[in-house]
Amino acid sequence: MSVMAITVRLLREIEEYRRKGTHPCYPGSVVATLRRTRLDPKFGSLYPEIPAAHWIPAWQAATRRAERLWRETGADALIEGRLLSEEHFQFRGGRARGVGWYVEPERLSDPTRAEMAGGN
Repeated sequence: MSVMAITVRLLREIEEYRRKGTHPCYPGSVVATLRRTRLDPKFGSLYPEIPAAHWIPAWQAATRRAERLWRETGADALIEGRLLSEEHFQFRGGRARGVGWYVEPERLSDPTRAEMAGGN
């Protein structure tokens, strides 16, 4: 799948989420289980598009970050690594990631199902 196709799919899913109030990966979910993120204030200058020290929907922060990366460095930046670094952001809410949790890889850095099963 091309970078453009992945990006278009992601943006369509985000727009559907905004419109319906449910997460596209978990049909029937409610806003109460929404994944939220908070930017650590000491990293605020790295992410001027995201308010520091405020809890906001993770999809909103990721969208803002993706739009900035797209403008500044191009589409290739969207498939390399995570948009929101765990070192810079706190997360809460969302679906629990138990033993059987798996989502099809969306990034080049995501492990495949076989890699996860093999402990790699």
